[in-house]
Amino acid sequence: MKDQALINHAQSFIASGGSPARLLATNGLNVGALRTNELLRKEEWQQLDETLVGVARQRLIGINDLISRGLSFNLGGLGVLLSQYEQLGDMTAANVDYAGVTDGEKDAVTFTLVSVPVPNIHKDFSINIRRLEASRGPNSIGAPIDRTQVETASQKVTEQMEEILFNGTTIGSIQSGGGSTTQNSLFGYTTQTNINTQAGGDWGTATNPQTDIIAGLGVLEGDSYFGPYVVYAATTQYGQLRNFFTDGSGDQIFDRIARIQGVEAVRPGDRLAAGNGVIVTMRRDVVDLAIGQDLTVVEWETKGGMMVNFKVLTAIAPRFKNDSALGSWICTLTGI
Repeated sequence: MKDQALINHAQSFIASGGSPARLLATNGLNVGALRTNELLRKEEWQQLDETLVGVARQRLIGINDLISRGLSFNLGGLGVLLSQYEQLGDMTAANVDYAGVTDGEKDAVTFTLVSVPVPNIHKDFSINIRRLEASRGPNSIGAPIDRTQVETASQKVTEQMEEILFNGTTIGSIQSGGGSTTQNSLFGYTTQTNINTQAGGDWGTATNPQTDIIAGLGVLEGDSYFGPYVVYAATTQYGQLRNFFTDGSGDQIFDRIARIQGVEAVRPGDRLAAGNGVIVTMRRDVVDLAIGQDLTVVEWETKGGMMVNFKVLTAIAPRFKNDSALGSWICTLTGI
C-alpha cells in the first residue's frame, strides 16, 4: 500500500517505542507513515477508506461545492500552518479623450498580504485487538472490521468541516513568520467581516423565497459581482422549498428559483441556524478552500499492541477574500 522503505521505517520506529506524533515529524508530516502498520489487512483499509468517502459524499455539501467548482488548492501537507493570499486593491477610473496621447493618471494595483490559519480537524477512536481478531474469525458476522466507529468519527469531522465553512471558528493563536501578527480565527459564510445582509420573509409563504433571493442578488450585483451564485438554506427553510404553488402551475418553489438568472443551485445548509440562508458568489476571488490534508484515517498501536487506535483527520481552511475596500460578495438572508 506504501513503498517498502516507508513501511520498514515506520514499523521499526513504532517497535522501538517512538510515538505517532514523532513518527509524523520524522517523515515530513506524511500521514502515510501512520498507515504502514501490518496489523490491518489490505481489505480492511479499503473498507475504512470506502466508509470515509461515503460519509464525505453525503455530508460535505458546502465543502464539496467548492471542490467540484475548482475553488480549492493543495497546500502540500500538514506542515503548513498559515495559508496566505494577496488582497487586491483597485485603480482609479480610465481616462477618456480623443487623442489618446494625453498623459493619464499613473496608478498601480496595491497588494496586502492576508494570512489564514489552517487547523487540524480530527476525531479519535480505538478497537481492542481481541475484538478485531474476533471479527476475522470463521463465525464472524458482517464485514471483517466494524465500520460503525469510523463512520461516526467521520461524521463528526465532516460536520465540523461544514460548521467552520458556514460559521467559522476560533482556535489557538499562531505566530506568523517570526512577526507580531497572530491568527486565531477562521471566518465562515455567516461570520465574514463586512458581510451583506438582506432581511426576508417567512419561507412558509411560497412567494417569499423568490422575492428574498432576488433582493439578495440585487445587493451583490450592486457591488458589481454577477455570479454564478449558490443559495444555501437552513434545514427547515430548505424543506419549505419543496412546497407547491397553488396557482395551478404545478411548480414547486424549487422550480421558480431555478429559473432565476445567475442562480446555479439551491442547497441545504445543515449548519445554518433556522430562519437563515446565504447567497455565495462562487468565484475564486470571493472564496476558496486551502487543503493541507484530505480527509483520511490513520492507525497506530498502544498497550503493547492490545489496542488499535485510529484518527480520522483533515486540515483545511476556507479563505474569504474581501477586497481592499472590505467589500464582501456574500449575502446572508435573515428572518426567513
